[in-house]
Amino acid sequence: MAVISVAVALLIALFLDAHLVTAPVSLFICALIFSAWYGGIKPGLLAMLLSLLMFKLFFIAPVYSLAVHITEVPRLLIFTLSALFVVLLSATQRS
Repeated sequence: MAVISVAVALLIALFLDAHLVTAPVSLFICALIFSAWYGGIKPGLLAMLLSLLMFKLFFIAPVYSLAVHITEVPRLLIFTLSALFVVLLSATQRS
């Protein structure tokens, strides 16, 4: 479920990026909430790692590369911390 929810969030974000203005973080956060609520902490953390990877690969320069410019590190750090908070909160509510 974690992989599917992140894949759906990525597809929607790529579609919106091509046709409208995109907000990929909010879509990935929704995938995290769904994964952690449905599956618990482990699927939530898996979805977090996949979301972070997809966010970096498709939405942060240089696109399609795992290299990170120093100017993008704060953006990745904020996304990682907020994603971890959402996963932990959602998993805690589930239990």
